[in-house]
Amino acid sequence: MSIDPSEYIPGTCNIGTEEIQQRRTSGYGALLGAIGTYVLFHYIGVSQPFYLLLFFPAMMAALGLLQARARFCVYYGFRQTFNFGAPGGTPEGSVSEPDWVTSDKRKARIIVYQAVIIGLITALVAYFA
Repeated sequence: MSIDPSEYIPGTCNIGTEEIQQRRTSGYGALLGAIGTYVLFHYIGVSQPFYLLLFFPAMMAALGLLQARARFCVYYGFRQTFNFGAPGGTPEGSVSEPDWVTSDKRKARIIVYQAVIIGLITALVAYFA
């Protein structure tokens, strides 16, 4: 299914092209941070429990990339808004239809759960590697 990046679709699409790119960029930035942290920890020889700290940058990387892939902002989903304009601006509109709010919040929760699971798996793999 092709989604028009300028059209709000409940539980499916609540951000436009520029917002998507912003989340993709932040996701890749956090991914580089996670990789850099792993390399640094390995290089300086920190004890194994410190590798669990990789959960945070890995989760943030997953959160950014999952939002970009889904064309859906978690924050906007929980706040009942959408934005197809410039990133960081005031959201263009609000969602008031109860079924749409439920759908958006469900999608936001799924993305957060996925990011947490990816962060946990990454941290545990680094810990046991």
